Formats: sequence, structure tokens, C-alpha cells
Amino acid sequence: MLVGFLLVCATVLAKDSGKTACEQKTGVCDGSLTTAGCATCTPAGSSQTCLTCTTSSHKIRPDEKGCISECPADVSTDVDGFCKCKSGYTPSTNGQTCEQKTGVCDGSLTTAGCATCTPAGSSQTCLTCTTSSHKIRPDEKGCISECPADVSTDVDGFCKCKSGYTPSTNGQTCEQKTGVCDGSLTTAGCATCTPAGSSQTCLTCTTSSHKIRPDEKGCISECPADVSTDVDGFCKCKSGYTPSTNGQTCEQKTGVCDGSLTTAGCATCTPAGSSQTCLTCTTSSHKIRPDEKGCISECPADVSTDVDGFCKCKSGYTPSTNGQTCEQKTGVCDGSLTTAGCATCTPAGSSQTCLTCTTSSHKIRPDEKGCISECPADVSTDVDGFCKCKSGYTPSTNGQTCEQKTGVCDGSLTTAGCATCTPAGSSQTCLTCTTSSHKIRPDEKGCISECPADVSTDVDGFCKCKSGYTPSTNGQTCEQKTGVCDGSLTTAGCATCTPAGSSQTCLTCTTSSHKIRPDEKGCISECPADVSTDVDGFCKCKSGYTPSTNGQTCEPSNTNKSGGLSTGAIAGIAVAAIIVVGGLVGFLCWWFLCRGKA
Repeated sequence: MLVGFLLVCATVLAKDSGKTACEQKTGVCDGSLTTAGCATCTPAGSSQTCLTCTTSSHKIRPDEKGCISECPADVSTDVDGFCKCKSGYTPSTNGQTCEQKTGVCDGSLTTAGCATCTPAGSSQTCLTCTTSSHKIRPDEKGCISECPADVSTDVDGFCKCKSGYTPSTNGQTCEQKTGVCDGSLTTAGCATCTPAGSSQTCLTCTTSSHKIRPDEKGCISECPADVSTDVDGFCKCKSGYTPSTNGQTCEQKTGVCDGSLTTAGCATCTPAGSSQTCLTCTTSSHKIRPDEKGCISECPADVSTDVDGFCKCKSGYTPSTNGQTCEQKTGVCDGSLTTAGCATCTPAGSSQTCLTCTTSSHKIRPDEKGCISECPADVSTDVDGFCKCKSGYTPSTNGQTCEQKTGVCDGSLTTAGCATCTPAGSSQTCLTCTTSSHKIRPDEKGCISECPADVSTDVDGFCKCKSGYTPSTNGQTCEQKTGVCDGSLTTAGCATCTPAGSSQTCLTCTTSSHKIRPDEKGCISECPADVSTDVDGFCKCKSGYTPSTNGQTCEPSNTNKSGGLSTGAIAGIAVAAIIVVGGLVGFLCWWFLCRGKA
């Protein structure tokens, strides 16, 4: 009773003081928050947020910068009057709702175990799983503990359906792709097939572990051994084999072998005749022997190579008489060459040389009188197993290397950089240079670092003067050939000419880019088109053309320039006519005057 009395008193006192038992926390809101419906707020400042709403039934919106009538459905939760964005969501720009965080998964994908996803939308798929050991299921719409066996492959955590399979309806496994098979193929175990028709074949098998048989018209438990290969679930017949009549295995291709080849183990052969050879062997593991006239258990070691089941003799070897092995090509070597490592040689005699070496990896030495382990560096080149001396070098005395060609140079040529020379005498010239990168100068009396540009050409290390040029006095460059041109040719642009006289013609032009005109009596900027050809700077008239009167172009050879008669012919005819007429007049005068007096 005492307790009840005290409660009544407390209530009365509270009413008397003008206060209720509970009141809102004080905290004045900034204008924008007040406008947005906030009643009380956190302390003032840029980060100030709502604590309560003016309308008591309203909720504090997701960004806490105002109030809304109710929390946005599906994306937020009402927590004591505060709209809290669900996991994976964040307040929107206007703060009134929630939107997915970048990489955030929609509810169904989150429920299915996805941790991160592609951008939101109907095509959104998993990128990673909440449980790190889990795999992204075949339809990429969730996660599973492991990829479905036999029908999928784990590719970087994604369960990828195997060829011929597609994600199942629930996306958690893979099922065979649809592609209706004709009755016979369905009966033969095919699950999916190529388009219908007489040529329809299997793509996948009803039993996933089965293989598509060699004729592709059904499925078998495994590919036939020795005669076929499993290629992505298809049994492919090996070379020389073809699908059997029932399509379940492979048999040798048909090609009837003559009796001797059949006896020698051949199963199929080239067309009948004296040159018939094996294509395949009766025993599939056997090899076709070197002469291709039978089969052997394996190719002869060291002397042959297995090339797709054919025993091919190595270089320098030929099939033996019985065809079962390979022997060195015939060509008996003299004793010294045999001792030097030669296996086969050219015909006997003092000039006999090696063709092949006893040790197949060895090379024929520079003098071709024996074999060495490798060609001498810098001075020789390996040409098909023969050590060929480089330009300016010759085989050494022992034949095992190459040395510079002998030919002692006179003092002046040695001083000028020559290493080897032609025989001694006043006409001795360089053959090679002491410095290997140098070139033999135009007069061949010494060496220079490089051939003179524009006026010479490097021909195998020799600086050869271009047409119309000759070695200079010091021999180190080239200059235009001398030959004084007559006045008219000089005026016409000729620089050098043939010996003086009426038949003198141009050799070179004063302007180096100009061409010698068709009559060779002067120079022009370019050869006349269509009627001439530029031959080393000379304009040569084409067949059927001849130089024109002014010599600067070409005209047809049969041009009639005077109505069919030359000027000389016309003059001769005129003189003859005058003589005849004069004689006739004289005779008539004599006849009438002299005879009349008589």
C-alpha cells in the first residue's frame, strides 16, 4: 500500500512541474536536416546526422541525413527506426534508398554462395565464392563444393562443361547437349549427333565414359588398341587403317600385295607390278624395311630412321642387298682415305676424295682427303658436310684447316695492305687483304677500308670501276675515262669520247644523270620512251627503229623521207634528162641547118 501511495505522489509531482516521464534529446539540427524531417541530431557540423524524426512514425533514411515514411524494401532493414542497408548494399546518392556495392551479388547469388559477382542485372554471374574452397557451378549462378565428375573440368575455379555438354537446368551439373540422333545411332549409344541425314554421326555418347567408334556411327566402351587413337573421345584409325565394316574397329586399308611381299609381312601395298612396295605390315608393330619390300620388327639402329613406320636409310647409306638394313653407299676408299675416316669415296685414283665419313657426325675436311670432327671456324663453311674454304683461303698442307692463298706480295703491295697476290712481276696484283674487312682498291695494287661510292662496285671484295670510269692515278678511287671530245660533241654534252675522228662518239656525259642519245653524238636528259632502251646509260633504238636525223630520238627504219627517191637519185635523173634533151636539140639543129645547106 505504501508503494502505491508513493507512485501516485510521484505522478502528481510530475504533472505539477509540467514535465512527462521521458523527453527528446536536445540537439538542434542544421537547416537541411530540419527540412529533411529530422527532429534531433548529433552535434552540429558537416557530419551531423539525424537522431529522431519530426514525424514519429517516420524512419531515419539510409544516409541518416533525413527521414522517410518507411525503409526501402529488400535492400534495407529497420533497426530501431534507422534504415540500415543490407550486406552488399550502400546508401544511394540521394540517401533515400540502398544500391548494390560494386561487385556485389544479388540476393539469389549471395544465397547460392557467391562472394563477388559481375555487374548487377539479369545476366549477373559469380566471380568468387564465399567458401574459398568451393567452385563456381557450371551455370555460374552459384557455388558448389566440387565440379561434377566426368562431365566438367575445373578451370581456375570455374566448372566448365566438357565438349558435348551444357549446364543442367539447376546449373549444378552438366548434361549432354541436345541434338536428336536417328534411331540407329540412338540404338548404337549416341546421345547427340550432327544434323539429321544419311551422313549423320555421333557427337557424344549416352554413357559418358564411352568413346565414339571409328565410323562415328555409334559408341563403344574403349578405342580398339594398336589400330586407333583416342582423340577427344573419338576413335581415329591410325595411318594405313580404315574403319571396319561394322565400324567398331579399324582394319588395314586394302591393296593386294604380290606373293613375295605378302610372305615378307606386307599387309597392303602400292599398285601391283615390279615396283610394288609395302604400305602397311601384317603385324601392326612392325616397320617397313629399308627397301620397302617387306617388314621387320624394328628399324636398323645407327644407319636408318623410323619415318612414320618406314625405315629410311641415313645420308650416305643405301638399302642392303637383302633390304633389311642399310649399308654405306659403294665407293671403296684407298687405304689412306679409309685411315683418315672416309667411309665412301669417289672412284679410285690419285684424285680420289671422300664422299661420306665413317663417323656420321664428322665433316669432310677442306682437302676432301679425310674427316674431322668439325669445320675450322672463321676460315671455312660447312656445306652439306663438306668443309669449304672461304674466299681467299685454300686447304692447308695437312688438309685439316684453311690458310690464306699463297703468293708473296712485292714490298709496295705488302705496304699497301695486300696479304696474298698474283705471281710476282710488274703486273702483280692483290688477291686478299691483311685486314679481312678491307677491300682491294680499283687498281688492285693495295687495299682500302671501303670501295669508293658512286664510281665503283664491290665485287667479292674487289672495287670494280663502273662503266665509263677507270682507276685513278693513285689507284684508290675511280675517275672518268679520258678521251677528248671534238667541239660538237662537247657542245652536245659529251664528257669523254672514243678516239678523235668523224666516227667519234660519246662514252660519258658531262651531266652524270644524262643518257647518251641514240646516235651517240651527244647527251639527253632521258632516253626516248617506247622507241629506245637505256643500256648502261646508252639509249639504244629498239628493233625496227633507227636514230633520227637529229640523233635525239628513234624512228622506224623503213621511213620514206622523200616520196620514194633520195635527193641524190632525183639529182641524177635531172642531169640525165638535161643531157638527153640537149643532145636531141643539138642533133636537130645540125640536121636542119647543116643538111639544109647541103
